[in-house]
Amino acid sequence: MKNYITLLLLIILVACSSNPTTHKSAHTLRMNICREPPTLDPRKGSEWVGTAMHYMLFEGLMRLNPNGTTTPAQARSVEISDDRLTYTFHLRGTQWSDGSTVTAQDFEMAWKKIIDPDFAAASAYLLYPIKNGEKIKKGEMSVEQFGVKSVDDLTLVVELEQPTPYFLDLVSFSIFFPINYQMDKANPEWMNEASPDFISNGPFKLKTWKHNREISYEKNENYWEAPLIALDEVHVSMIADENTALAMYNKGELDIIGMVISPIPTEALDHLQKNGILKAHATPATTIITFNTDRFPFTNQHIRKALSLAIDRHEIVTNISQLGEDVATQIIPPSLSNGKMVDYFKDHDLAKARSELLEGLQELGIHELPPVTLEYSGSDVNNRLAQILQRQW
Repeated sequence: MKNYITLLLLIILVACSSNPTTHKSAHTLRMNICREPPTLDPRKGSEWVGTAMHYMLFEGLMRLNPNGTTTPAQARSVEISDDRLTYTFHLRGTQWSDGSTVTAQDFEMAWKKIIDPDFAAASAYLLYPIKNGEKIKKGEMSVEQFGVKSVDDLTLVVELEQPTPYFLDLVSFSIFFPINYQMDKANPEWMNEASPDFISNGPFKLKTWKHNREISYEKNENYWEAPLIALDEVHVSMIADENTALAMYNKGELDIIGMVISPIPTEALDHLQKNGILKAHATPATTIITFNTDRFPFTNQHIRKALSLAIDRHEIVTNISQLGEDVATQIIPPSLSNGKMVDYFKDHDLAKARSELLEGLQELGIHELPPVTLEYSGSDVNNRLAQILQRQW
């Protein structure tokens, strides 16, 4: 996700138009997302589409740069104690879209809300490196014992459970964005509609939101780096069908499609690549299949191993994704392995797969596998992937 987010930020900070037409302003970006974002509250974010929208509207203490480094954003500077357990962030005194000051209390209250056991936040575990975070979320300690404190309006002190070398990278992620806590207190439903109560501190502010149809943003003139934002507006369509989105791009009705927020039809990838239209950017991610180990026959480890070993990953990346991805034989992506890739198993090892299958069948006392169900999110890529897995298995 890291590289994907930096790519998104690069799009925001540089006015780009892959297919400009005379029917729109040069300072307007028209893009697409494949579905309605589940929430525009970054505290509850946990998936790609919503996260993309959060980065347009909000900004955290640190910023992740296109080269993978982090630099201060809403924070002016940060001091780290010698034992690397205490981080002191000094804020810039930036403004919310309504002109009020972004304070350390806005960060403190947003993070404490996330860690509250009664608040539904799927990515709350990302705050567990902070002192007492996990215990508080489990209801074992009070929220007031969380290791986050606003010393004054522009100073935020964070205490960690143990040294966390990636902590500054971590706080650049959207779940760590601030929320205007005064507005959140006055109107807990502020995040559900485009209204004066929707206050943000990022490069854009919410202009309109027609649910399940489109979202539009306009430049936030109160953003601390507003002069660097070349775009005046961003119009976001919500087109689920990948071929329809591609047709709109080809007709000049969209300026950019792609990434996981608006997938490109797989059958079009080769043509787009040969014509120099497709731009590929590596993301440190792996795609996995999980087994419900409480369901028969996946209670048996040999059955799980058999299906895992039977997958022909090379065929998948060659015929489905088609972008030169590496075959994954471990959970850590190559871009995060520092050149030390280890293969934990052989891809498409049918001999071993059959051996594991027979052993599993014997342990379960059956002669063949019962029908199994594969659940997946609907998209062109996932539909084709499900078909190829069915055939391989």
